[in-house]
Amino acid sequence: MEGQRFAGKVLMAVYGSSFQWVSLKLRKKVWNPTLPYLTRYGPPNGFCFDVFCDSDPIRDDPRLSDYNADSRAREFEVAARQWADAYATDHILMPMGEDFNYVSAISWYKNLDKLIRHVNSMEAPDDGKKPLNLLYSTPSCYLKSLEESGVRWPTKSDDFFPYASDPHAYWTGYFTSRPTLKGMIRYGNNFLQVCKQMDALTNR
Repeated sequence: MEGQRFAGKVLMAVYGSSFQWVSLKLRKKVWNPTLPYLTRYGPPNGFCFDVFCDSDPIRDDPRLSDYNADSRAREFEVAARQWADAYATDHILMPMGEDFNYVSAISWYKNLDKLIRHVNSMEAPDDGKKPLNLLYSTPSCYLKSLEESGVRWPTKSDDFFPYASDPHAYWTGYFTSRPTLKGMIRYGNNFLQVCKQMDALTNR
């Protein structure tokens, strides 16, 4: 089932497409892109450039004996195309960072600048696939590209299941959980309180 969801680019729970969450209270639609399950919500494996990471930095000076810019660019291309299999458009969101990252922001940006430059300079593959075009972006720019893609996105209006990081380790309540049910309870409680007050005023 998980493989079918991934291959079909259809988000059922936590995989790799995007959907709109409908708030019953606000009556507005909120874009909610999710990430492939390959690396939780961080960068591709081997591309963490913080002080606590053990990924090789990108060395792009040809005079270095351990020059690796070309090979690292190819590794990132493989990862990016693997991620692309989970997305319904050509616009791929790849967050570069994780929990407690950017202790050394300069290390991140120096390596990201090199990665972007070398990946974008790669020739188009022989298999007919489009060449990659990496760029720094923002959530608003990414969502704008999705909106302009013309894809009809599925809509989710029921509750999300609680996030679990391990067996029987649910993060219920960490941000919020069961928002639809809680909204209905609050909405129903308004009527209950009105009825109770009206009953009290009747002096029965």
